[in-house]
Amino acid sequence: MSYKGETKRVQLASGEEVSLRHGLGTFTYKDNSEYHGQWFYNKKHGEGEFHHYSSNTSYIGEFQHNEMTGKGVKKWINGAIYTGNFHIGHCHGLGNLIYNNLKINGLFHYNQLHGNATVNYENNDQYIGQFYHHQLHGKGQYKYNNGASYNGLLKN
Repeated sequence: MSYKGETKRVQLASGEEVSLRHGLGTFTYKDNSEYHGQWFYNKKHGEGEFHHYSSNTSYIGEFQHNEMTGKGVKKWINGAIYTGNFHIGHCHGLGNLIYNNLKINGLFHYNQLHGNATVNYENNDQYIGQFYHHQLHGKGQYKYNNGASYNGLLKN
């Protein structure tokens, strides 16, 4: 593990002085994952980029108290991209997800669609409506690419 960047000297209750990551810096982990961005008293806090080596994922955005929290963009090795709000490392709040030729805009609750969303499918079908724990559930409209549509309640 290594760190290159700004630090701040603080005195512990024991009287010992230590140097903390504070300001702009880059930290490289044992597995070669890397964080580059703002630090606040040894915690990732503010704008930053995290590249996770073993899962081949990346995140660019806001951090609070060492967690991906706030607005950001996360990319996965399978090509999925989420742009939106995060809470403690989870897709949470309003966001956009592009995955396997699906384009989804809606409310996420701890990585699951939960609430209102719009899903555009590769074949130009579209669903506008409610989700419950990542399942079509509640009032919605499904528009088929041939012009037909369904309006009503869906339950899973």
